[in-house]
Amino acid sequence: DNDPVPVISGNGGGTFAAITQGTVLDSIGRIDLNASGAGAHVVQYTTAGACPDSLRDTVTINNSVNAFFTYPGSAFCTNESHPLPTITSQGGIFSGNLPGIMLDTLSGEISLNASQPGLYEVTYSFTGTCQTSFSTTIQIQDFPGVPQLQYPADSFCRDSVAPLPNLSTDSVGIFIG
Repeated sequence: DNDPVPVISGNGGGTFAAITQGTVLDSIGRIDLNASGAGAHVVQYTTAGACPDSLRDTVTINNSVNAFFTYPGSAFCTNESHPLPTITSQGGIFSGNLPGIMLDTLSGEISLNASQPGLYEVTYSFTGTCQTSFSTTIQIQDFPGVPQLQYPADSFCRDSVAPLPNLSTDSVGIFIG
């Protein structure tokens, strides 16, 4: 429970009252942050006894930001188009946990062709009064190159030995046809 509780010095045993409309507090002066909403909230404390006194204090509740974001996948090849994240709240800063990932700190766009293959943690952070962050893991895989397929000849007889293709790279794939 992160709702703030006031510290009373001097004459205790008083009562609390919300001066600002919409301020929700309990009998010990604890402000319900979720129920009270954002903005300035004035709380008054009044002491009892023969010489009552009162004091007011202002507490500001700031809106929290949501740092959640997603990329269109979690694994990308270096030859793919640069992925852009979908973000929940604007204004954060993107960062990578290792120097091999090249990303735009404002948009979160990853330059795959400029990044090194590897496993990275990308974080979207907000600084200021309500600091928060969210991280996700991205894998960048090396693109080995486009395989080249070529048969030893362009023409064959039906009753000859079946030709095998020549592949230019160590490709693994399925021939369909």
